[in-house]
Amino acid sequence: MKYPKFIIPVSLFLAILIGGVFTFPTYKNYLKIAQDLVDEKTFLLNRSQYFKEIEEAFKKLEGRGEEVDKISSMLPKQLDTSSLLNYFNRLSKEKGLILKEMLIKSGGNLSEIKRIKTHQISLKIAGTYPSFKSFLESLERSARLFKVEKITFSVPEETEIYDFDLQLIVHSY
Repeated sequence: MKYPKFIIPVSLFLAILIGGVFTFPTYKNYLKIAQDLVDEKTFLLNRSQYFKEIEEAFKKLEGRGEEVDKISSMLPKQLDTSSLLNYFNRLSKEKGLILKEMLIKSGGNLSEIKRIKTHQISLKIAGTYPSFKSFLESLERSARLFKVEKITFSVPEETEIYDFDLQLIVHSY
């Protein structure tokens, strides 16, 4: 039996075409899985590097314990009224002032950051102007963040002793 000469090339072409049609989707799937694997490796390498950087930063912070404690004291987790009273009482005595009254009003939150609470402190202090100025300078240099809102004072008639009303804002978590 004689086969025409064009049947073999056509059959070969059809075999290659059919083989390509059936294997091409599998090849595309293989390429997608290979790309996903490369992406996952990159993600894991980046994540590993990120954790190494966090670990290095943590070690640096451990070496600076005193500085971290100082920063933590700037914005304590909660308002400790007894330590504030002790601080203001001690500071006023050091500067030659008399702490007459201290009133703390715990208020709302900062509008930008909901977790940070705002507290208003009113102090009534008696003493000389240079002593009060030194008191304010000490508040400014304090590790704790105090914001002076308002200062009022009464003018003495016969003595050099002023009565100062001081309103401060302090924050806590």
